Amino acid sequence: MTLISRFFIAFALILFVGCSSDDDGTPTGGGGDDDGGVTPTATYELTFTPSFTEESFPTDYPSNATFGPILAIAHPADVSVFRIGQVATEAFKAYAEDGDADTLASALTQGVEGMEVTTMIVTGGSTGPTTTDVTSINVSPSNTRITFLAKLNPSPDWFVGVDAFNVIASDGISLIESDEISLAPLDAGTDAGTTYTSDNEPSNGQTIRVINEAPFGTGGLTPALGVLALRRTN
Repeated sequence: MTLISRFFIAFALILFVGCSSDDDGTPTGGGGDDDGGVTPTATYELTFTPSFTEESFPTDYPSNATFGPILAIAHPADVSVFRIGQVATEAFKAYAEDGDADTLASALTQGVEGMEVTTMIVTGGSTGPTTTDVTSINVSPSNTRITFLAKLNPSPDWFVGVDAFNVIASDGISLIESDEISLAPLDAGTDAGTTYTSDNEPSNGQTIRVINEAPFGTGGLTPALGVLALRRTN
């Protein structure tokens, strides 16, 4: 598989008719807790607006800061691409450390390591630290969760992301119309480096976590590196 800008991998997209509603604002879970009886069809526009500036993050701010590659994934509720508090898979490690979206995409589409999805968009190249990136992705009855990933460069294994956002509203039937999620810096736990350009260091099985210390956090508070806005377009 070769990465190209707006490279689409789509299998078995199923079109149904869905309603709409507002989301409850849960950062990772989205709307409702259950997909039972839902027959959604929708396209969601995903707008990633990074705000990784030297003014907000002055500690060792890298002169060549970028995000990418960017992945948008629609998948079933029982699929977990990443999860805070869990150990990253080998495929996710390849992405977080080296930006290897090919390996992660292959693992997801082929069901490697218990993961299998049917809709994914991979944006090749890189996005500037304040450059907006917009893409769209479809959901279906079997794919009502959206996971978003953008690797931070340079870094040992840092990224921003949204884990399995649920587009089903709190009524368990209709679809959300829109939502906006703040993106904190995340550490994949696969490399123990503590600076943007640290040499590779074994992590001894650390889990995925929010970074709330240098070079991002101050006093236990971590400013967001950006925002992901979801908006239903059909």
